Parts: sequence; C-alpha cells; structure tokens
Amino acid sequence: MKWVISQLRKSMPFGLQPEYLFRDNDGVNGNGVGAFLESCGIKEVRTAYRSPWQNPFVKRFIGTLRIDLLTK
Repeated sequence: MKWVISQLRKSMPFGLQPEYLFRDNDGVNGNGVGAFLESCGIKEVRTAYRSPWQNPFVKRFIGTLRIDLLTK
C-alpha cells in the first residue's frame, strides 16, 4: 500500500492531479489509497468486482504490450 501511494505522489508533481482516478479492487491498494486520494481531492471510481470489461482500455493496452514485448 505504501508503494502505491508513493507512485501516486510521484505521478502528480507540483499539485497537478486528475479529478477522477479509476481503479480496480486489487488488495494491493488497501484502505490507505482511498484515504490518500480523498485527501488530495481526487474522486475515486472503483470498478465492480470480477468485471474486467469495465476497464477495456487498460486491458487492450496490456494485451498489446504482451504481444509486442513478449513475442519479439
């Protein structure tokens, strides 16, 4: 959980943060990530459990990376 919060801090330099953050229900996030997002004024949008279709853009991107990087 601390690592995830650290990565979120590094991805938002100089107070430039998004209005929303879409995330899944992975256990690596823990309860602290939601509290951190709330303290930054970021609205958290969580996907439904066992619904990978709710995040099609990321699934497509990861699939493309796997094909391009692992098959060459």
